[in-house]
Amino acid sequence: MKRTILAAALASVSSYCVLMATMGPSGLAATAHARAAMDDMKRNLQLLGDLNEEYGARWDRLRTSAETVALEGRSMGYIGEDEVVVRLPSMPARTAPDAPGTRLGYAPPASLPESTAKSMAALLGLGVLAAGLARRAPFRRQDRTPGERTTAS
Repeated sequence: MKRTILAAALASVSSYCVLMATMGPSGLAATAHARAAMDDMKRNLQLLGDLNEEYGARWDRLRTSAETVALEGRSMGYIGEDEVVVRLPSMPARTAPDAPGTRLGYAPPASLPESTAKSMAALLGLGVLAAGLARRAPFRRQDRTPGERTTAS
């Protein structure tokens, strides 16, 4: 009886541990999701850094080269082919950009709630207990008559 109860308790505890380690809020599935989100954020950070360098170089060319200003103005339709570009002194640089990039948020994945894991572990433990008790239940043979004895031959 004690072994059956201990086996049921062990099955409950071990199944709870396995469920929480794999599908729980801090389990393997949640960790893999967080790692994938972190990789996406690192990739986005690298792309934003590359764009920042590209725009910084373009901004420096626009501030220093009158030809670049003329080409850019003509490509945007602000300056005609017969117009001349006069570059005025530049304004002081802004401290923060208008649109620094797209913000990537982290949303944890749906995981197995702890109460559900506990319920599943308890049900498994009860199942093991019932199976253990059913195995130990005495089965009496009813094919003998009450006063009959068996003799060893």
